[in-house]
Amino acid sequence: MKPVLKIDSVSKKYPGAKSFALNDVSINVIEGEILALAGESGCGKTTLLRSIAGFEPIQNGEISIDNEIVSSTTKLTPAEKRGVSLVFQDLALFPHMSVEKNIAFGLNKLPKAEQQSRIQEVLELTELTSYAQRYPHELSGGQQQRVALARAIAVKPKVLLMDEPFSNLDELLKVRVRSEIKAIIKKTGITTVLVSHDAQDSFEVADRIAILKGGVLQQVDTSLEIYNKPVNPYVGRFFGEICVLNAKKADQQVLTDYGSIDLPRMNFNSGKIAFRPEAIKVHDDGDLMGTVEDIIYRGSYTEIVVSGPNKSDHIHVRLNNSTFQRNDRINFSVSPNDILVFE
Repeated sequence: MKPVLKIDSVSKKYPGAKSFALNDVSINVIEGEILALAGESGCGKTTLLRSIAGFEPIQNGEISIDNEIVSSTTKLTPAEKRGVSLVFQDLALFPHMSVEKNIAFGLNKLPKAEQQSRIQEVLELTELTSYAQRYPHELSGGQQQRVALARAIAVKPKVLLMDEPFSNLDELLKVRVRSEIKAIIKKTGITTVLVSHDAQDSFEVADRIAILKGGVLQQVDTSLEIYNKPVNPYVGRFFGEICVLNAKKADQQVLTDYGSIDLPRMNFNSGKIAFRPEAIKVHDDGDLMGTVEDIIYRGSYTEIVVSGPNKSDHIHVRLNNSTFQRNDRINFSVSPNDILVFE
């Protein structure tokens, strides 16, 4: 599959800022792919989205859409001529227009018959046909989300951009709407980039995730690879609980505050090791040992917060049933196959 969107060594620095909002970012987004831009507030994900849309100039690099350069140090193609559609965080629906007229807003250059055909097509695709004459205030949050998406895809963009599309939905509604929106986008085959601060949004909707920190791209990969093989502790923590320990290599073992772990084939001297809570096995013969600091009931499991002798590098153990009390000693082990190493 060919890349529809190319982001090549893009840097962006706002006037008066000490650091770059984007620093040498390169990503290719292939045809029909949904890419999520993720990271903490201020990481650069919204700046990158706005740069793709044409709202922000860049200081270095190039952005290409369908093999045409739209942003560079010498070129800034206007947003309306890029072949992109943007679904805003607040949806930006026109309150005085019906669903049908909201969708028709970007189609005014088409012949009337073609307009109606396209409106009907996206109404059916988004399952909004029976709501065509209603106004935004008469719709649920999920229906409003679909109207905004319908309006964006009606013009058949080359790239669809979505800025925090689920942030205004409550948690129960968000689960259903994420699934609906992904299904609609996949039916259209439109290449899509979405910004989200919610890891679950990225996990459930995106084919790949690009994680930014301080304007620097940390990792681009599938959710499975990012969860199981994060390139650094920041990426590991962003997508779920992870236990990170300071460690040193000694012969065939790695030494931590909790004890030693056999890692005979690991090329490692000193740094950090990490593992997910589900990799921890609690048993009396475990070669790692700590003290129970806290016990948190999570509904489907009990979370045990454990500390080492130095009261640092807390780890979190998940148990279906637990008889542990605060200040109890706890023995556990972690398979070498489940351990990540960060020099």
